[in-house]
Amino acid sequence: MRLINTTTEKLEEFIDPKKFPKYAILSHRWLDEEVTCREYQEESTNLKTQHNKCKSLEKIRKACQLAKGRKHEYIWIDTCCIDKTSSAEISEAVNCMFAWYRAAEVCYAYMFDVRPGYNVADMLEAARMGELDGSTDESRRDSESISLLVSFHESDWFTRGWTLQELIVPVEVEFLANDWSPIGTRSQMAPIITKACGVDAYALTPGVDLNWVSVARKMYWASRRTTTREEDLAYCLLGLFDVNMPLLYGEGGPRAFLRLQEEIVRRSNDQSIFAWDHQSLDTTCRGPFAAHPSAFHVTGRHVSLSRKPGTNILATF
Repeated sequence: MRLINTTTEKLEEFIDPKKFPKYAILSHRWLDEEVTCREYQEESTNLKTQHNKCKSLEKIRKACQLAKGRKHEYIWIDTCCIDKTSSAEISEAVNCMFAWYRAAEVCYAYMFDVRPGYNVADMLEAARMGELDGSTDESRRDSESISLLVSFHESDWFTRGWTLQELIVPVEVEFLANDWSPIGTRSQMAPIITKACGVDAYALTPGVDLNWVSVARKMYWASRRTTTREEDLAYCLLGLFDVNMPLLYGEGGPRAFLRLQEEIVRRSNDQSIFAWDHQSLDTTCRGPFAAHPSAFHVTGRHVSLSRKPGTNILATF
């Protein structure tokens, strides 16, 4: 595992998980041109003169400054802490990522598309009044706080596949606006987050045991998320289902998602994995497994959240 020393801003490598230092994590929406691991190690002059790369470097440095100011000696940032030229390293990182998020002291979620100037109490009241889903009179939307709230709620961060586990798994998540000013924490803003992306408040509790959450409900959380590479929509869910499998980029999204479900049934007897909408996909879909998480968008939210002994996971249909 590579980490960035927040004082020197240099990469350092740690092999033994038992000897990993304490660290923070940065969650963010990738830009078109992110600084790679090798580029960051080289810190070439050419890199610093490229506009898009320069923005990526600035993001890394801002994250380091934030973490250092919060007394974190190290921070993990996926863009430059994983060598994307090594398929073996990518596979290892993806299969270990859940554990890395769980071990982090905090996750800073940088939302580049969200304006600063939030009041958490106002946002919670707006969520309670139904402002997030547009159920309130439009005249109430003229205030600055409501306008800003909608911006937070509609952030692209809530639509990405990889940010799902970054939202759920860390001990705490702190959201940051585009100027790096704090918006609020996951603990403070759980009702707003639930309305924004459908993840149940229970799953936003620190240290929650996700093994008791039904398969269909987890699939529902991912049903409206997207990834740049189609296979990643399956790979980004490995940790949430506590399974491991090799990454085979080029196999296609449906095949990757099929392999994910096959691994899930090998480890779990939760039959809610079959509670997907067969009419939600094209007629080429065959067999007991869905071809895409979106097949759970309607059915998954009606399946009971818990699969603890004695709970009928299909009782709420």
